[in-house]
Amino acid sequence: MRVSTFTSIILASYSVVACTHGIESLGTWSPQLAPAADTSLQTRLASLRARDAAHDAAMAAEQGDYHLLGVQSYALYVPGLEREHDWLRYARRYGVRSIAGTREVFKNQLEWDYQQSAAEYATAYNRVVLKMLPQPWH
Repeated sequence: MRVSTFTSIILASYSVVACTHGIESLGTWSPQLAPAADTSLQTRLASLRARDAAHDAAMAAEQGDYHLLGVQSYALYVPGLEREHDWLRYARRYGVRSIAGTREVFKNQLEWDYQQSAAEYATAYNRVVLKMLPQPWH
């Protein structure tokens, strides 16, 4: 039996949803915005670039918050984990938050820049959190 491309896409999408369903510790994280709460992508990019990921991660870990940050693409990418699907196990224990506004398809350079900055921030943040874990997580 031959499966059409459309059917394959539907089945793959269902699998991704099924894999993440039931993980209560998945959430969204957004960089703090300027007082005017301008939610434009340009403002979010500037806010993200102004943050110190290592400091933010250390502050969270010192308070017992060991969530990691992920970047949306075709699937959620969580920088710092050795294997692609480790984030599911980690999320069940400590939590994983997707950085708001990240995506797979870019309409312009600004969206690409935001995606790259989000990935850099998540990489630096996760590196610190993983070093500060009180015990190995696997």
